[in-house]
Amino acid sequence: MDRAFNAQGGSASRNSSLGKPTPRRLKPTLAEDLESSQIQAIEALIASMGLGTPLAQLSSLLIKETLDRHGEKPFTEDFISKTLESVLDSRAVSSPSGLRDPDEAAKRVSLHSTREIAKTIVQLLRELAKEMQLPFTDIAGQLLWRNRDAEPLKVSPHKSVVEDFSWVAEPQADGAPTVLDHCATVFRELTIEDGRMKWKAWTKVVELMRRNPVLAPRINRNDVDRLFHAEATKALRRMDEDKRDSIGMSVGLMDYMGMLFNLCGIIKVHPYMIFLAVGCHAHHLVDQRMMAEAAGTVRAGPGSRAASSRGASRSRPGSAGSGKGRPPSAGSRGSVPGPGEALGGPS
Repeated sequence: MDRAFNAQGGSASRNSSLGKPTPRRLKPTLAEDLESSQIQAIEALIASMGLGTPLAQLSSLLIKETLDRHGEKPFTEDFISKTLESVLDSRAVSSPSGLRDPDEAAKRVSLHSTREIAKTIVQLLRELAKEMQLPFTDIAGQLLWRNRDAEPLKVSPHKSVVEDFSWVAEPQADGAPTVLDHCATVFRELTIEDGRMKWKAWTKVVELMRRNPVLAPRINRNDVDRLFHAEATKALRRMDEDKRDSIGMSVGLMDYMGMLFNLCGIIKVHPYMIFLAVGCHAHHLVDQRMMAEAAGTVRAGPGSRAASSRGASRSRPGSAGSGKGRPPSAGSRGSVPGPGEALGGPS
């Protein structure tokens, strides 16, 4: 996830007006760059699917599970079909308007290649986004994540686009940290010892989510346990054998973010709701730790200043929890991201 989690040099400083540490901030991906990369990834996905699926069916399969921020599915099959019909009519100058069957309309348009089909799907996404006043990158981001197991999306360059979660965060005009930044802070605060999230820390994240009255009844303990076990097992398999015993069943920042996304799919809510439910506790966790450190009831994380500086210099996914240091935590400076800084690459 080297796009939304791209690292940048620099050290943190204290916010003198609040008396709190200046936070680290995820470097945002430019919307135009993200959209362009998402389109390329969608083209690769459709190319891998071939020409066997009727266009109307393909459109429905790719789009109908999209969620808005209220957790509703705004795109019914009928809505998708009618919008696709309009898109095809606009592309087929010689075809009669008002064709009721999108696949019949498709025959009148040059859709003899996956590239042309991909262009049609992208145009359809744009029209749907405009109709429902949703960001294109939000719809495309959800589409790509749902299909992340497709072969072309599991490798570079499209893998990093699939794992670019920047479309979830609402842009902050004043450069303030986003909900993604705050979720990363929660990770750091709960993994301050070694930068790896163990099962016990993950249960604390689940407890934070369950404080949201909308999410609480939807979150099943078996589901969240399975999520952690699956991600931790995959993380172990990626490790060198000599590191597995010391790492144990744990996940890094990237896998933690992925677990939150996977949970969204299970309980059928927009990712923003999950990230908000977790991230809203970031400042409290930072304050709680700093008060405990000041009172001497807990000691500050070992080498917190040095670790934070080292963490800020990381730039590739997979580095957090790799055995070298730990991800940037608050230490004596706090961990809520701040202007001019970026998060080091997670694993």
